[in-house]
Amino acid sequence: MKIFYKSLFVIGLTCFAQSATAAFIADGITYAVVPGTENCCEIIAGDEAYSGDIVIPSTFTYEYRTYTVTAVGAYAFSRCLSLTSITLPETVTSIGKFAFYRCRALSAITLPKSVTIVEDYAFSYCSSLTSIAFPDDLTSIGENAFSRCSSLTSITLPDHLLEIHAEAFAGCDKLKTVNCQSVIPPTCSNGVFGEKTFQKGVLRVPDASVEAYLSAGEWGSFCNVGGSNQSGITYFSVDGIAYRTYSEAADSCEITIRSYSGRVVVPSTVTYGGRAYTVSAIGESAFSGSSVTSITIPETVTRIGMKAFSGCGSLTSVTLPKRLTSIGEYLFWGCSSLPSIVIPEGVTSIREHAFKDCSSLTAITIPQNLSNIEYGAFWGCSSLTSIAIPQNVTFVEYGTFYGCTNLKTVTFPEGLLEIDNSAFYGCSNLTTVNCLATTPPTCDTGVFGENTLRNGQLRVPAASVNAYKTAVMWHDFFTIGAIETR
Repeated sequence: MKIFYKSLFVIGLTCFAQSATAAFIADGITYAVVPGTENCCEIIAGDEAYSGDIVIPSTFTYEYRTYTVTAVGAYAFSRCLSLTSITLPETVTSIGKFAFYRCRALSAITLPKSVTIVEDYAFSYCSSLTSIAFPDDLTSIGENAFSRCSSLTSITLPDHLLEIHAEAFAGCDKLKTVNCQSVIPPTCSNGVFGEKTFQKGVLRVPDASVEAYLSAGEWGSFCNVGGSNQSGITYFSVDGIAYRTYSEAADSCEITIRSYSGRVVVPSTVTYGGRAYTVSAIGESAFSGSSVTSITIPETVTRIGMKAFSGCGSLTSVTLPKRLTSIGEYLFWGCSSLPSIVIPEGVTSIREHAFKDCSSLTAITIPQNLSNIEYGAFWGCSSLTSIAIPQNVTFVEYGTFYGCTNLKTVTFPEGLLEIDNSAFYGCSNLTTVNCLATTPPTCDTGVFGENTLRNGQLRVPAASVNAYKTAVMWHDFFTIGAIETR
């Protein structure tokens, strides 16, 4: 008897579960109760394809029970080729997979404010769709959700959007304007947008977030990026290079941060919004950490900000403009593939750590007008073999050539007054030191390593040999002789 009652109980539960998920039709729309609920339902596919203009109610009554429509289920309107429009209620929170797949007559849709997710392929191949109104609370757009919507020209993505999955807008070849209101760039999988959108489209984002988008994965592939200009700064991107100006009246611009790669040729002028700008500067960290291989900079550029090329490990060639007057802090720090560089004649200062860890740098042309080389400027340039300090330099700062392990020859100018501690420490192969100053420059102990002092040769003006033999630090050289003159 107990077994019989137990069997009846199991049969009863099964019947209830089946009835709870069974399809039913109300006013021509097929629904199913959402599992785990009693009065929430989702739209599902009917026996016949939906067509024409459809208005979905937020609630309806069926067999004495009132239901709330909370979702458009998977495949609900899939391949409904004659569906021209649909109005969804504010109670709907999700659009299921393939929900409107290949609804080729559907030209526009407004998603309810309550929708938080559009799932994979939801509107894929809706070839007549020209506009979409995305709700503010949307957080996720699924894989291929709007792919091949070939008539779509413009979208505005809400500020709560967190993620866009692969190829969500792939094949939307007419999509030319993408407005993204999120301050933080949403996470994007590969191929979210098509190549034509990247090349010919315009990405508009919050003004303060332009640089974040330019350096954020897929977003950085847009060739044209602009801000809202709320702060007075205008951001824009042309032909893969990002720029900004600091006032509406400005007629010049500077290059700013984005994901750069390969060979970059910076133009002297650029046109945006029907207006021509002179490219006069490269901003701080503009190319930092990118995979750029060569950079050609026009003569219109007079300023390059600190760290502009730092961490560009693939950079092998750079052409600097003649009007440049300073090599900024950490400018080429970590450019480990850069073999040589010519510093323009107008440069008077090399700032701290400018070439730090440029481990492939074997040749550097330093202008005679240079008067200032700051702390650690060539620190760790392990391939550098010789250096001649220009005539106007009077002070070699701490650690300037620290760790230049292949440096063999250094020549100091006649006007040199002082060399700071550890300026050449760790230069284990430095064997020839030429100092043209008649009066021994002031030196701290530790300027040179023990190997240089023991095995190297110090060459000075013949009349000054004895002065160097008695001067602090200089007298530590085992070999001191006169510079040969011709």
